[in-house]
Amino acid sequence: MASLSEIHMKNFKSFKNSKLKIPDGFTAILGPNGSGKSNTIDGICFVLGKTSAKSLRAGKFNQLITYHNGKRENFAEVTLIFDNKDRKMPVDSDKVGISRKVKINGDNNYYLIWNEEKEVKENGEIKTVKEEKRKKVKKSEILDVIGKISLSADGFNIILQGDLIKIIETTPNERRKIIDEISGVAEFDEKGEKAKKELEKAREFIEKIDIRINEVKNNLEKLKKEKEDAETHVKLTEELKATKYILTSKKIEFLNGILEKTKEEIEALKEMKVCFLKEISEYDAKSNDIRNRLQNLINELNEKGNEEIMELHKSIKEMEVTVDNDKKSLNGALDDLKNVNSQSEKKGQDLVETRQKIETIRTETLQKEAEINTLKTEMENLETEKKKLKSKVEESETQTEILKQQERKLSERINESQNELYNFKNEFNALENEINKKSFNLAKNKETIETLQKELEEIRSEHEDTKSLYKELEDVAVELEYSKKKVVTLLENKKEYQDRLDKSHADYIKENAKIKAMKDMEDFSLDRAVKSVLEAKLPGVVDIAGNLGKTDAEYKTAIENAGGNRLNYIVVKRMDDGARAIQYLKKNNLGRTTFLPLDRINGPEALYLDDEGVVGRAIDLVEFKPEHENLFRYVFGNTIIVENLDYAKTLSKDHRARFVTLEGEVIEPSGAMIGGRSRKKSVIKVDIDTSKLEKLAEDISELDGTLSETKDEIERLQNKNATYSTRKMELESRLKIIKDLEHKKEGILTNNGVKIKELELESRKLEEELDYLEGSKEELERKIEEFTKKISGFTTQRDRISEEIASFENSEHSKRIKVIDENIIAFEKKKNEFENEIKRDAVLIKEVLIPKISELNSNIKELSEKRTILEQNIQFYKNNVEKNFEILKNKKERYEDLTKDLRELTEKKEAFEKELEILNGEKRRVYGRINQNESQINSLSIDKAKYETRLEEEDRKLYVCENIEHISEDITSKIKEFDVDALESHQIDLEGHIKKLEPINMRAIDDYQYIVDRYDELFEKRTDYENEEKKYLHLIEEVSKRKKEVFMDVYVKVAENYEKIYSEIGGSGKLSLENPDDPFSGGLLIDASPMNKKLQSLDVMSGGEKSLTALAFLFAIQHLNPAPFYVLDEVDAALDTKNAGLIGEMIKNASKDSQFIVISHREQMISKSDVMYGVCMENGLSKLVGLKI
Repeated sequence: MASLSEIHMKNFKSFKNSKLKIPDGFTAILGPNGSGKSNTIDGICFVLGKTSAKSLRAGKFNQLITYHNGKRENFAEVTLIFDNKDRKMPVDSDKVGISRKVKINGDNNYYLIWNEEKEVKENGEIKTVKEEKRKKVKKSEILDVIGKISLSADGFNIILQGDLIKIIETTPNERRKIIDEISGVAEFDEKGEKAKKELEKAREFIEKIDIRINEVKNNLEKLKKEKEDAETHVKLTEELKATKYILTSKKIEFLNGILEKTKEEIEALKEMKVCFLKEISEYDAKSNDIRNRLQNLINELNEKGNEEIMELHKSIKEMEVTVDNDKKSLNGALDDLKNVNSQSEKKGQDLVETRQKIETIRTETLQKEAEINTLKTEMENLETEKKKLKSKVEESETQTEILKQQERKLSERINESQNELYNFKNEFNALENEINKKSFNLAKNKETIETLQKELEEIRSEHEDTKSLYKELEDVAVELEYSKKKVVTLLENKKEYQDRLDKSHADYIKENAKIKAMKDMEDFSLDRAVKSVLEAKLPGVVDIAGNLGKTDAEYKTAIENAGGNRLNYIVVKRMDDGARAIQYLKKNNLGRTTFLPLDRINGPEALYLDDEGVVGRAIDLVEFKPEHENLFRYVFGNTIIVENLDYAKTLSKDHRARFVTLEGEVIEPSGAMIGGRSRKKSVIKVDIDTSKLEKLAEDISELDGTLSETKDEIERLQNKNATYSTRKMELESRLKIIKDLEHKKEGILTNNGVKIKELELESRKLEEELDYLEGSKEELERKIEEFTKKISGFTTQRDRISEEIASFENSEHSKRIKVIDENIIAFEKKKNEFENEIKRDAVLIKEVLIPKISELNSNIKELSEKRTILEQNIQFYKNNVEKNFEILKNKKERYEDLTKDLRELTEKKEAFEKELEILNGEKRRVYGRINQNESQINSLSIDKAKYETRLEEEDRKLYVCENIEHISEDITSKIKEFDVDALESHQIDLEGHIKKLEPINMRAIDDYQYIVDRYDELFEKRTDYENEEKKYLHLIEEVSKRKKEVFMDVYVKVAENYEKIYSEIGGSGKLSLENPDDPFSGGLLIDASPMNKKLQSLDVMSGGEKSLTALAFLFAIQHLNPAPFYVLDEVDAALDTKNAGLIGEMIKNASKDSQFIVISHREQMISKSDVMYGVCMENGLSKLVGLKI
């Protein structure tokens, strides 16, 4: 075993530079109070790592440095040298030193010292020498080294006087904890705590998993209804699709039947119309025959009449036609106006540009009509002139007239052909406009379809992961619920901490008041003279004697009565200082008092008594500075402190000394006795135990901190809960938004799908119409080409006839007639051009500009403009009709005058005309039947169009309907049995049920399954956590069992050692547990039977017996795990002579196995030692003197 061989103290407290050789066995250190003998113990504790300067009787570590002659040294260092031959200390050296050094600035350093062998050459010979090595190390390294040899600054290898008191005063539970400590059950506690923490974690996980399960269950219950509704919705939707498809199919079948029947009726009516048209053809043939005969008659009239009659007749006919046309135009314009007025309520203004264009055309038309009238007047004048000229060239007139008739017919045919060509071109332009319009609509449809399909793809691709949201919602709900529970727990803890804090504050106030009262007792009212001198702060005045020493609270009453009034005497440094103070009192008439000069004062040495009942010498129970020892010899003299008056009476018979009991009774050497109650007149300082106050302050600070931390944690958790609550609401809101969006997406998908199909159907129809229009366009192009060629042929023929006419026109009259004819033709051509332009402009307005207005803007503007134009046209036509009617009237009167001589021919002509009128009446009758027939055809055609429209709509619906091939046969077979009415009713019912279910969350089906899987997963995890809980419960049980086994093993050994040690001093002792079955729930009882006494507990023993028993208990612990050395500081101070001797014997026996270093005043203890060191104070420094016994 390693052993302590030397202690070296340098500048440590009262030791300047001292070394103590520590041999094996029992080493005693003795010396008077204040000599510094206990500083050796402080040095050992300092090296072994004491962390509190206060525990070494210093305010700070740098106050451990020697202070001598008014100067403090730069450092203090203590070194312990160990014998390490057995290498118990983990250093490869026979000698190992451990040193601790503190500097004046407070720095602490540890050093490890050892020897290393080194070969050196000396006088030609190689020798092995030892070289000392010194290494600065961490405190933890030092603690590791000394721990290997069972040393510790706070262990049981160092026993101070206060340690015995602690053993005596501790509760049974606290004594049991000493066994806990030495048995190392802390390791099991640590394992148990670790297992408990793991158990808490497992239970926390179970609690959280239960919260999760509850949250998932809530989500499951919410989603279950949504999932069932979604599944029902899917089923009903499928059934609705099938119903719509089958209903539409049956409607199409029904409409196809009706449409076929209507078509047959229309065909029958058309065949009837053909018969009517055949009749019309017959009437036309008769009419043509009559017209030819009428024409011959007119020719005859022309031959017999003059040119003026013919021209007048022609002009009348033309005028009648013009009037008739104007009337028709007027009626048409009135009808158009009526139509426009009815539509103008719904339609607005046309575009400004188009309106201006129409106004321009109207103005131009009016101008052209005026020019036409001018041309007609000029033509009439030319015709008159021509008639006069023709009379002069009658020989060639007949032939010329025939040619001119042919020319006119050709011109009429050219004009007719040109009109038809113009109509074809207008129709061609309208067709092209229609084609362009439909092509534009088709392109627009395709673009819209692409946009809708893209939107569908985007919607289908948009898929927010609700699983992550449900998982986060679950996490947030768990944290929120768990935090709420923690807040509840913390609020309870807060109340508990607040209650404890309030109680601690109350206890602190009481304890503080108690300590203040004790301090106030020291500041009792001093004598006027004493108080005056102290307040004057005269040179050399130190204090009153009582203030220069202090004692323990238990000795306070005895010491105050032992010192008496002497404790109130004023201490001065020298006699001169006392004389100066006396003069001050005299001079100021302040009274008188006693002065004690330190340079002269002295007193007798008190006797050392070891008898029973003796507590100690009064001077030994007071702590003071070494320079005040003579002062307190004077104050106390030969005074002995005893336990009670009975001991004082007994001892006063055998010893001539002054005895004072702990309660303050006094027996003087003369036999005089002093006792009773009196007001205190003197006082001495006591060591006021502020540990309870400090502990309360620490508890208050700790509770304050804990309470503050708890409040902060509550606030943090409440803020966290607010954040989690907000996040939970956000997540729930987000899930609701997703649910609503899913419903909207379903609607958009359905609507877009329907729109796409409708647009595809419309596009297909437009393509068919475009194909038809393209065909019509090609046909019109062919007709335009054909009529262009036809007009070209007619023009060639007319040119040839014109050349023949020119050959007859060789005279001036003929030339003039020719010029007139050319002018007439030019005027006629120009008139026709104007009329064609007017018609073309009218067509342009009606068929181009107005549709354009309809396309570019609202039809309201178009109709308003059209109405204005029509009103103007109506007025124009009214004016024309009135004007032309007046002209016609005048011409007819002129004609009647001219044809009086040709009455017979005229009557015949009128007969033909009447007959022609009859035929026309028959034709009108047949036309009436045709109109009636056409009305029926139109009515049926309207019905047919309606059916076709309905059929087209139903075809569109069928096209839009989704295919039902994937729908189960059970659904479709049942629906196919319904008729149309039942299907319509069923469709309404299904739509109503579906409407009630909305809004539908289609994702609920997948989400529900995910939540179900999550629910099962959580239950599996909970089972795992339950298994973990069982595992840690079992582990805790095993650790508790093992802890008890280890504890009981150590307890039994300590109990055996205690019995053995007590038996060695002539008595018997016993350790017992309050609760053997569960030792940790009870305490440790210490019983002993000193010699010739019965077995009794520690609580009822005398002071000496208590100390003896406590020391025996500590020795029993030491024997369990022996240390290299033990240090005992005045453990025998409270023992009587007999018990001091027993302890000395006990230590002597124990020193055979370990080193003992004992500080004592008692002869009974010191006499048992092997080596003795005496400590004395010289010139303020401690000196050592060794003696081997």
